[in-house]
Amino acid sequence: MAVTPVGNPYVESSDRVSDYPGASEALAERIDVVGVNPFADSAARATAIPTPVEGQMASLNDDDKVYRYSGSAWVVVGTPPLSGTAAVATEQSTTSTSYVDLATSGPAVTLVTGTKALVMWSSFSYLGTTTNEYARTSIAVSGATTVAASDSYWTTPYIVNGGTRPFTTNAYVFTGLTAGSNTFTMKYKTDVGNAMVFGFRRINVVDMGS
Repeated sequence: MAVTPVGNPYVESSDRVSDYPGASEALAERIDVVGVNPFADSAARATAIPTPVEGQMASLNDDDKVYRYSGSAWVVVGTPPLSGTAAVATEQSTTSTSYVDLATSGPAVTLVTGTKALVMWSSFSYLGTTTNEYARTSIAVSGATTVAASDSYWTTPYIVNGGTRPFTTNAYVFTGLTAGSNTFTMKYKTDVGNAMVFGFRRINVVDMGS
């Protein structure tokens, strides 16, 4: 039995008839790894391939998509980058000096990503008191990856009391994510603990692959 340059086995003229079953089995096993095998859904795929290897591919009939195993998760291939958006218009406030949810949490986007994702978020803010301070928004990641909201990637306008409502936008590329279903959530805090109001909050997430 010989193999092609990429590793697919085949029967040569010099092989004995008794070698044919072994060559046929080796080829079938090779197709299981390098072919795009169809399954009814992800449950059927998991039953048939309990321990996938990186680079293995499969298609699902229930969503008509092709997936590649990244080494840690099945990721959609052959389609434009996946993206998602969410918004909360309600004006709500916090006095917290550490990143928290507002009364209405988020907005948040859950997306199957590779190891990188572009996150863009925006909101307006104003003070509910007669002082001046910074309004801060950031992003937390949960799900396949856990990343706490951080001052390393924030929007931080300086709010001067008097009715101004600056609208701020930020963008950050998260790297080192665990491929799979990740949830990106906006978080909020104030600089010194006075009531800061946030409104028209919006988040957009774009998968950037691995």
